[in-house]
Amino acid sequence: MGMRAYLRQLRKDIWRQRYLMALLLPALVVMIIFRYLPILGLQIAFKDFSFRLGTWGSPWAGLKQFQYLFQDITVVPAIVNTLGISILKLVLGFPLPIILALMLNEVRNSQFRRTVQTISYMPHFIAYSVVALMLSIALANWGIVNKVLTGLGILQEPYLFLGRAEAFWWVVVFTDIWKETGWSSIIFLAALTAIPVELYEAATIDGANRFQKMLRISLPGIKPTVVLLLILQIGRIVNGANFDLSYLLRNALNAARAEILPTYILRVGISMGRFSYATAVTLIFAMVSLILVVTANYASRKLTKEGLF
Repeated sequence: MGMRAYLRQLRKDIWRQRYLMALLLPALVVMIIFRYLPILGLQIAFKDFSFRLGTWGSPWAGLKQFQYLFQDITVVPAIVNTLGISILKLVLGFPLPIILALMLNEVRNSQFRRTVQTISYMPHFIAYSVVALMLSIALANWGIVNKVLTGLGILQEPYLFLGRAEAFWWVVVFTDIWKETGWSSIIFLAALTAIPVELYEAATIDGANRFQKMLRISLPGIKPTVVLLLILQIGRIVNGANFDLSYLLRNALNAARAEILPTYILRVGISMGRFSYATAVTLIFAMVSLILVVTANYASRKLTKEGLF
């Protein structure tokens, strides 16, 4: 097909789908305004930003802000906390939605399955501000968690969960897992529905039990989805820590483990007015995320023949 014929066909397709295009237009405009135009503001990472001069009028400073970053030791705890929380979420949290989806897929009672799905999805819709309030009450010295643990004899005295820096990572990680596991399982449940029923019927005729069918049919059937989401999750390691929980649950006692990169950028960029420096930090770690995604995708292509691109 020549270029003229291709353009003619493209115009016909656009005209035929003009109403769908019109519906898409507002979302496209929003994406351009809030996702693409702000990219122009990244230039202040290479400038000495001034409100008076604005983004375009501020003088260029070269790599000065990046030099500050590599000399700033106060960012190290934020990096350690971010990586620690993100890796724990990846190791402990990533497999759980897959396991939940596989288990729900094996449930034959549709009423029970829908009930379990509804209960597991509900925490996703609770605002983090409400979750933080619930945690503050439940994990307090007089809270239900300490009452249960001391009542069972597991603890001899109440444990100040939100007042111990060494406990903060675990509180954030398990709260995030509780909140998002059910919601994340939807993707894997959708992938399971795409597996042909004939494969299960053939396995049943061959004498395979339900566990064997899960292991030999269900898991391989959702492997592309698992690999895709794993690559994206690896790319989020440098910013995968939950900003909302870290910001809302932080106090003077747990601050050493609660400071993560997003809260560090907020504190330095907004509270201290170092906008250029905060933008440089954001840009560096965005580049690290890109490198992680590309590396994980390359490794996945080599090992599993599946990848994001």
